[in-house]
Amino acid sequence: MNVAKKVLMTNLIADPLFFFPTFYTFREVLSLTGKPEPLVLVKCAQRGWANYMTNWPADWFNSWAVWLPSHALIYGVCPLHLRMPAVAGVSFGYVGLLSYTRGKLDDNTSTSPTAESAGVPKAEAETSECTGVASSAAANGDVVYQR
Repeated sequence: MNVAKKVLMTNLIADPLFFFPTFYTFREVLSLTGKPEPLVLVKCAQRGWANYMTNWPADWFNSWAVWLPSHALIYGVCPLHLRMPAVAGVSFGYVGLLSYTRGKLDDNTSTSPTAESAGVPKAEAETSECTGVASSAAANGDVVYQR
């Protein structure tokens, strides 16, 4: 497969269809604490998809700004035995960019262990933002997810 096909397949198919939806879904799920119920995970996946649909232009631009030239150099110039370290190095920088642009939660997000210490009324703390329904962890007094 020639270099142009590899670069285009990775940047036009793999990242938009597989990487970003997975990234946004995991971002939502990992912001939960406690053991979520299956319905919570489905709602978090839906919320992740909605966030991806909002942010895709900037995400694709940043991805292409880093990966189009990097993949062209790695696939076209880099010796085979150095491709993995080169991809790892670029990935390290790209994850830093992704963390900078998408790693920050909303300003009113609280990650404190109890609703009372976060200043959130117990009724609000007992529902997950992803679902709007109480989870078993919230029923025990733990904060599951707040935005």
